[in-house]
Amino acid sequence: MYAWALLLFAIITPRSNLISDSTTVVEVNHVYDDGDGCLVFDQIIWWDWHGWPLGYAVRDWRMIKGEVRGKRMPDPVNEPHAPWTAHSRWIGGDHAMPRYNHERELWVSTWYDERSHCWREVTALIRRETWTWHDPEVDHRGVIPEGMRGKLTKPNKLLDRG
Repeated sequence: MYAWALLLFAIITPRSNLISDSTTVVEVNHVYDDGDGCLVFDQIIWWDWHGWPLGYAVRDWRMIKGEVRGKRMPDPVNEPHAPWTAHSRWIGGDHAMPRYNHERELWVSTWYDERSHCWREVTALIRRETWTWHDPEVDHRGVIPEGMRGKLTKPNKLLDRG
């Protein structure tokens, strides 16, 4: 029932408040427990290129909603049709999942951001998918603290311009 209500809300809500951002890389990251190998969470991380010596820096991140927890880390040798292929569907939804736009030649994430109460579109030149025992976004806080990151555009910044 909740899924239908959210779908209806997405269809009838105007996207006039669409906020667009662009980054260099979008990463779909799956974090597993190093003790039992079960899936802990999935997230999307947007990275910007800052040149030498910093390299790539986390811009922002969002959790992927609707994932099944407790799934074991994929084994590409014994599971040739594992769920990490480019054609996989996320169980229960694909919140902000990047899709390749052939016309624009960019990876595009579009979703309603409950955190900021606005529609978002974030584009990236490159997409990567990773399976890790650690959280790369948290690790990167040692390089650039979360409060010092560029972040995605805040909705009120757009209103202040106009």
